[in-house]
Amino acid sequence: MSHKNITFPISLKFFISLLLLGFIQSAILYYISVDNLVKSLLHDNLQTTKSQLFQFQENIEYFYRHKDLIQIQNQTANMNINEHLESIFVFSPEQQVIASNKRMFLGLDIHSPTIKKHLPKNISDKTHLINNHQRLNPNSENTIEYLAKYNKKRAGNSGLIYLKFNISNEIALGKNQLNKSFMNTIIVLTIVFIVTGLLFHYLVTRRINTLNSATKNLINSNFKYRLNENGNDEISLTFKNFNIMSNEISIKHNKIIDQKNRLLRSQELAHLGTWDYNVAKDELTWSDETYRIFELEDKGKPLKYETFLNFIHPQDITKVNSVYLDSVKNSAPGYEVVHRIITNNKKETKYVLEKCTHIRNNKGDITHSQGMVLDITNRIKNEQELQNNADKFIKWKNSNFIGIVTSREDGSVIDCNETLLKMIGYNQADIKNSPINLTKITPTKFKDLDKNAIIQAN
Repeated sequence: MSHKNITFPISLKFFISLLLLGFIQSAILYYISVDNLVKSLLHDNLQTTKSQLFQFQENIEYFYRHKDLIQIQNQTANMNINEHLESIFVFSPEQQVIASNKRMFLGLDIHSPTIKKHLPKNISDKTHLINNHQRLNPNSENTIEYLAKYNKKRAGNSGLIYLKFNISNEIALGKNQLNKSFMNTIIVLTIVFIVTGLLFHYLVTRRINTLNSATKNLINSNFKYRLNENGNDEISLTFKNFNIMSNEISIKHNKIIDQKNRLLRSQELAHLGTWDYNVAKDELTWSDETYRIFELEDKGKPLKYETFLNFIHPQDITKVNSVYLDSVKNSAPGYEVVHRIITNNKKETKYVLEKCTHIRNNKGDITHSQGMVLDITNRIKNEQELQNNADKFIKWKNSNFIGIVTSREDGSVIDCNETLLKMIGYNQADIKNSPINLTKITPTKFKDLDKNAIIQAN
């Protein structure tokens, strides 16, 4: 089935909509999951590092009081087993490195450029802010940095402990697992949506296309096309109603066609055609009988007003055009005119009676002129023949070589010419004063001839 006018089928829209909704939902869940993962890992590591820091802080306090620098370094080395530990520095109250997981820094001053590269900025200025310990970068998601004091109960300056934990690898690993889970979810959703889209196409789009095809058949007057009504859903009910509608339209269409055919036959028998003139488009539409009257074969093609004038007899063009223009100028409801036309083959002149009614809009302007044209050629010719016969009869009546009489059935004379009066010896005064009866003045031997003549005339 071809649907050239459909550029974006509803099944494709439905599938894309589902796919976008699935992607958006999955993306939202993914970012929420990543955020929760980071927060969870950060929280867990904070608890762990705090616990380790407190224990380490106590051990450093103890060994520093006993001046046991070796144990302080051993404790520092034990902290190095934490896979997330990146840097650890233990500064003496004199701010020199006495222990570190990086032995190359032992003995360096806190202000040393080498040390500063591995420490937060202005770390020495933060010592007066610390009571026990302080997290230095609370907004960081990948690192945990702590600065703590020891020997704070003793006289003199306190020592500093700096620890930095990096959990970026653990976060990256968690994100990688989430990425795999997200991709698996996308694959599953895509498969589900494809199946759903195919099912939607089978249950909805395919049947809508069938309905669309049936509608096209209905437009083309193919009323035999029927849709499958099997099913108990809304589309099946629509199919059933469509079949009912199609049947009703078919019945009404056949009635209209029958009425049209009868109208065309009636127009043909009466030699009566109809026409419609669209003023704005200058288009003149004729019925089939109008084409036959003008003997024009190209039926159905709209004509121009000037084309119509070309068919009018040259001596009648001015009259017809004036009647039409006067009706427009005087706001008349229409006009009526008898005129001659010259048929398309230029071989015959016909007489037609034309009647028109103007259709106007709200402003009073003519939008259409509709009317009829009646072929009265035979009537005009008959009238002309009757007039010719009457003229001939008058000539005969007034002639002096034949007697002509008009009488009633009983023989009483109504009228006669002078020639007959001379034949029978009467005059016009005798007819008026004392009616003459032909049966009384006709010899008996000729009465049968008169009767036969009267019978033949009737």
